[in-house]
Formats: sequence, C-alpha cells, structure tokens
Amino acid sequence: MEQQGVTVFLGPYGSGKTEIALNYAVGLARGRGGCCGEADGGRAVWLADLDLVTPYFRARDVREPLEREGVRVVAPDPAWGEGDLPVLPPGLSGLLRAGGPGVVDVGGGDTGARVLGSLRPLLEGPGCHVWVVLNPYRPGCTSPTGMSGLAREVAGSSRVRLTGVVSNPHLGGETTPEAVERGHRLVEEAARLLDLPVVMLAALQDIARQVEKMVGRRVFPLRRYLSLPWE
Repeated sequence: MEQQGVTVFLGPYGSGKTEIALNYAVGLARGRGGCCGEADGGRAVWLADLDLVTPYFRARDVREPLEREGVRVVAPDPAWGEGDLPVLPPGLSGLLRAGGPGVVDVGGGDTGARVLGSLRPLLEGPGCHVWVVLNPYRPGCTSPTGMSGLAREVAGSSRVRLTGVVSNPHLGGETTPEAVERGHRLVEEAARLLDLPVVMLAALQDIARQVEKMVGRRVFPLRRYLSLPWE
C-alpha cells in the first residue's frame, strides 16, 4: 500500500489550525483518510506539535484522548513545555524523512514561521502538503486581501511553498451555518488571490450537514478537543 504523506497546517493566530490538525490526524488513524479520501488502512499516525510558544490550544495538552484514537503525539519534553524558547520535538527530523502518515501543527506568528523554515528541506517532497488555515472572522483576516496577505507573509517568513487553503470560518460558540457559508465565500476569494485550491471546508460536526447543503460541497466535520482552562 502506498505510504500516506505528511500534511502541515499553519496559519494566523486564532484560525483554528490546531483543532483541524487534531481532527485530521484522528481521521487518518480511523482509516477515513482525512478530508481528501486517501485511505491509510488504519496505520499508525503521528502528530507533531510545533505550537512552541502559545500556552493554549496545544495538541500536547490532549495527548491522552488522541493516543486512545491511535494518534502518536510528538512534542517537546514537558520540562520545556512552558518555556519561551522554541524547542523542536525529539525525533521529528527522522519522522519527516521517513514520511507519513503524519500531521504537523505549526504555531502562528513569526516564531512558527521560523521553526517551519528550519524544516524546509524536509518538507519539499511530493508527498508533503502545506495548507494554510484561514478564518475570515479573526482580526486582520476580515477581507480576502487581508487573508491572502497574511498567508503570503507566513509563506515568505518560512520559505515553504503553500499547496492549499483550508477554509475554517467560525465564531466560536456563536457559529451558525449562515456564518460559515458567508465566511467561506470570502476564503474562496482569498484562495483565488493566492492561486491555490481550497482543499477543505471545516465546520463543527453539529452543523456540518446544514453547511454542506448550503454551500454544495463536502464539509470536514470537527469534534472539539480543545478548550480554554476556565471552560
């Protein structure tokens, strides 16, 4: 069976890339092949947590439920977990050289871009996808021009070529199917400006079916794994 490749999720702060990365990895582990139908036969999947500075919404914080789903979480040593300096997870270079099935969750901002840039030689093979997650309801991302500009900044800082756009229009707990449809149209326009395909439209699982009927395309349903400490 052909080996599943590596999919990298990156994007601006608050885009929801970590939640999507978690759900995508679980989908691969369950043999669903993520959003694009590549069957992986239920083989072991690894998820690299490269959100190295932000203290919230990190894959390592939900390691146990992910590993119960068959996803191996690769993250820095817990002793470095609250540090301010980016520390790469041990063994990550070897995993990238070996290929997938694997998922990489990259932190937002300049730090995430620099970390991704340091791995660029390992992310240039034909089996690697680099997808930027866009949410038009985040500050600085409320227009197609703003979203495409931020995506170009991330790509320029990391020197990694983007291969697709993930549409993730959400307003947290106030998200409605109408808000997803409206935001998705803006993301589609941003993707046109970037000359990239929209490879995924994501929405919470309780409204995914409604969104599918409204937009006329398959929706990747999201289970919520992450929450703020006070929730």
